[in-house]
Amino acid sequence: MAYNPSDLRLPPWLLKLLNALIRLRIPIAPHWNIGMTRAGGLMFFSLLGLWSAAFYSGNNLLYLCGGMLFSIAFLACIQGIQILRHVPKFGHILPTVLEQGIPHILRQQQTIATSTSAMIEVVWNQPDIHMQINMQTKHMTIMAHLFPEQRACTSIAQQHLSTAAPLGLWQIEYQRQDAALWLVLAAPIAWSETQSLGEVTASQRIEGDEYDDLRAYVAGDSIARIHWRKSTLNPDTWRIKRFTQAQPSHHQKHVRVDLRLPSYASAQDFDRLLGMAWYWLKKQGQYSHEHFILGQQYFDLAVPTDYQAAIKALAQAQSESTPPLQGEGMLLSL
Repeated sequence: MAYNPSDLRLPPWLLKLLNALIRLRIPIAPHWNIGMTRAGGLMFFSLLGLWSAAFYSGNNLLYLCGGMLFSIAFLACIQGIQILRHVPKFGHILPTVLEQGIPHILRQQQTIATSTSAMIEVVWNQPDIHMQINMQTKHMTIMAHLFPEQRACTSIAQQHLSTAAPLGLWQIEYQRQDAALWLVLAAPIAWSETQSLGEVTASQRIEGDEYDDLRAYVAGDSIARIHWRKSTLNPDTWRIKRFTQAQPSHHQKHVRVDLRLPSYASAQDFDRLLGMAWYWLKKQGQYSHEHFILGQQYFDLAVPTDYQAAIKALAQAQSESTPPLQGEGMLLSL
């Protein structure tokens, strides 16, 4: 009957010892750690037994075998370190803009000077970004599946690289600085200039003398605008009178975003408001002649730096207690 290697059962204590050895990471230099893989652990025990037999018997052939295997393991470690040292920085290839809750597949190839083949795992700690690098002769393919869950504007730099190349004996880890910007915006929500989506409204009317309607009180509103006949002493019941006038058509494409968060609105409502603002900003594009007001910030989209600054401001926007800057254009408000 033929022997099946899968029939071999290692003792539980040996398996626990092997797992503990695999989890162990030893610092060998600043920013460098080294550990063993399962194959490396088995080779370690094999070398230990081989050297023990050589010392016990004094057999020159065992000394030769032990020295050869040790040289192979040592050179594999040196080559793995060299592989990680020569990985070019690639933080700049991260997508310029990501959208909350929308997956993004990243796959990019770069030309490299080395001809080594290796698989490298890459992790940024803040936020938790995982990538994989496939290095082949003169080429490097960077692959990642990005799924941003929260709106964010974060500068990231600390990067961890790890590989078991070239022989799968050592798990070598390298920590370095690779600056990048992690920019996640609220998912865009399509709307038209006359549309009302839930509690988020788009208005093409501006401040004026004509009474329009009532809305809930938000911190920063003038006390003189409170409609006391329809309000009580409880601030949650206060209603503000709105006075508007028709807006000239040539200003309809300008947008103002009110970042005040009423008591009845939630964080999801706030993200929907920003999603509508992002939809409009994407629709206008760069080098347009529209103006964009986000709370207390003003952006002229005809200026390239202002367009990029507006995107960044949307990613890191927080609720405010003051009304938006005065200006012409549609008003997005909760």
